[in-house]
Amino acid sequence: MKEFIEETLLKTGRPAIEPLLDYLEDSDFYNAPASTKYHNSYPGGLAKHSISVYRELSHLNEYLDLNINKDSIIICGLLHDLCKIGVYKIDEEDATNAQVKYLTSLIRKGDGVVPEGELTKQFASDLIGWYKGGMQGEKPTAGKTYVYDDDFPFGHGEKSVVIAQRFIFLEDNELLAIRYHMGMYGNHDDRNYHKAKDMYPLVEMLHLADRLATLKENIYPEEA
Repeated sequence: MKEFIEETLLKTGRPAIEPLLDYLEDSDFYNAPASTKYHNSYPGGLAKHSISVYRELSHLNEYLDLNINKDSIIICGLLHDLCKIGVYKIDEEDATNAQVKYLTSLIRKGDGVVPEGELTKQFASDLIGWYKGGMQGEKPTAGKTYVYDDDFPFGHGEKSVVIAQRFIFLEDNELLAIRYHMGMYGNHDDRNYHKAKDMYPLVEMLHLADRLATLKENIYPEEA
């Protein structure tokens, strides 16, 4: 994945793309998950998801005959989630007293089972959520899970734009596409979002590519 991402980004010929590649290599970009537990929540998941979004965006551009510049497809597909660099940590924090007390009360009432494995804060939270949800779905198990901890909470798309522009110049359509790639799920002014996607097809297509990649990764995790 690292080789593919580097070679593909180099094809854009953007000035200062090499320092950006150095930054990615020095960061946890190639080893980080794409989420705590929702999709690609494993080491290397972020890089895999970025490639998937790039490919979905390329297919949409070709299928819909949008004539979006290929360099913009590469930049937006592979760099839209730079905001996730350095924010996922392995959960090693012990469960809180309140969590232990709650799970203990369930066990005493006969509604719960003794957790197997080390009871970390995230594991306890997952268990409690499972119980409160009527014990639907697969029971959470102990293991190395991720927690989200952002040392620079600047916003999702906004942060990706800031990081990318520390190294390379972004065209207006790229700026807006990365900024609004969460679509209606993003924390932003709806009027600005709708205006941005009316101005540039890339804005809506990047969001759609992100959604398609995520859906496929959830449905076919063994391929993700």
